[in-house]
Amino acid sequence: FFDDFSDPDSGWYIGDDGNIRWQYLNDQYRIEIYQGSWWTGAPAPRYVNGSYTLQVEVNKWGSYGPVGLMFDLADDWSEFYVFVVHPDSFFRVMHYAESQPEPWTTLAAWNPSIIANNFQLKVDRSDTQASLYLNGQFITTVTGLMPVSTKRVGVFASSFLPGYPTYMDARFDNFRLCGAANPQAEQAIGTDLSLDQSGYPMRSDHVGLMP
Repeated sequence: FFDDFSDPDSGWYIGDDGNIRWQYLNDQYRIEIYQGSWWTGAPAPRYVNGSYTLQVEVNKWGSYGPVGLMFDLADDWSEFYVFVVHPDSFFRVMHYAESQPEPWTTLAAWNPSIIANNFQLKVDRSDTQASLYLNGQFITTVTGLMPVSTKRVGVFASSFLPGYPTYMDARFDNFRLCGAANPQAEQAIGTDLSLDQSGYPMRSDHVGLMP
C-alpha cells in the first residue's frame, strides 16, 4: 500500500472538531492541532496482519511537539506504539495502554543528531520487536513488544502543554506499508493529554472516536 496523498478520496480521516483538524492539503496529509496538551492519530486505510514495514515522510510546518508514526493500533484505540521526533531532535518510542494507571511508557529514547523539519521515518515490525530508521539510517531495535497480529498503523502528532508553543501543524507524505490487507473505513481520535514537566506524554484520558 502506497499513498502520496494526491487523491483526497484515498481513505484517510477528514474532519475538524474545533481542537484538531485532519485534512488533505497540497498533496500531503495534514494534522493541525490548535490547543495545547492534545494528541491525535490517523490510521491508514489498511489493516496489517503479521510482519510489516511502515514508512512516511514528515514535514513540520510552524509546529512544536512530537510527530511521527503510530503502529500496532487496536481498533478501540486502547493500545498502540508511537515512534516520534520531538522539536529538539529527541526521539522516543512509546507504548500507550489505556488500561494502565500511567498509560504512556517510554521504551526507548535517544538524541542522535540535529535534524531539519523534513525527515523520513521507518519501522520494520516482526515477532516481538521493531527496528527503527531515520532518513534511511538504522537507529535501534526495540524488543519485548506485543507479538504481531491484526492491527492498524498510521501517523501521529501531539501538541505540548500550555506555557510552551502549543500549535502543531504536521504534514505527512509518501506513506508506504508493506504487508497490508483488508481495506477498512477510517476514524481518528483526539485526547486531552496530561504531561510531565519535560513536556512528554505520560498519561491521557481517552475520549472516544471522533464522529
